[in-house]
Amino acid sequence: MNFAKYFVLGLFLTSQAHAYLSIAESGELLAPGKYQVGVEPQLLTNKGNGANFNVFFDTALSDSSSARISMGAGAVDFNTFASVKWIPIPDVDNQPAMGLVPARALPVMKMKI
Repeated sequence: MNFAKYFVLGLFLTSQAHAYLSIAESGELLAPGKYQVGVEPQLLTNKGNGANFNVFFDTALSDSSSARISMGAGAVDFNTFASVKWIPIPDVDNQPAMGLVPARALPVMKMKI
């Protein structure tokens, strides 16, 4: 229990962010067999301003989970990202949905021409 408490405190008390990715997800899931494609513009306002432009692809895995693959480019070079959204407790009446969104930045090979 102490480890978890100090780990969470450490996450919120660090002096700077070490990533440019922000996830704002809802508890909504796609119906099985459906997919969606979208765009995510991103403005960077620290250390030499800039912008990124990402595209994403979402698909349903089951009634309670979906997956997302995102890739983009801009001020932070080329980036790729994958996540799985698992919502075991759906949004019903006045109860908010609850779940997890584990995510991982995918390795990118830099090529010199």
